[in-house]
Amino acid sequence: MEAATSQQQQNPQPLGITSHGSFIQFLKSFLEGEALEEAVRAQLEYLLSRDHLASDYFLVSQMNAEMYVPMATLASLCTFSTDVAFVTSCMKKSTTTTLDPTGTLIKPNFKISRTTLILRDISSSVEPEVDILISLCLRL
Repeated sequence: MEAATSQQQQNPQPLGITSHGSFIQFLKSFLEGEALEEAVRAQLEYLLSRDHLASDYFLVSQMNAEMYVPMATLASLCTFSTDVAFVTSCMKKSTTTTLDPTGTLIKPNFKISRTTLILRDISSSVEPEVDILISLCLRL
């Protein structure tokens, strides 16, 4: 009996946290006001970061040609609040994202640069100059 008691003292129960969902509920109980807004903003800024988007094919698939995502989609991914109006108000203070004028779309503030140059129908008479130009560009 004493062994069981000392084992419980060494490994206390985790405040009723038994899963990821209950951990989020536990966190939400402590977050309110500015702290909750900051948590929402931090999570959604992370979701729209270059590093995260490189592996989140679902979120990328929801983007339009200008990289805007519907706020409703982004709010549905937020673990702290799915209230679109609240999430939108939190993201208005973000420096790493941009809301469209209607407030219904959001995009990351980084540019995707093209690294592919497509050359078509190049005359063989200018081919040596193009080769030199490309070799100079590759050095940069």
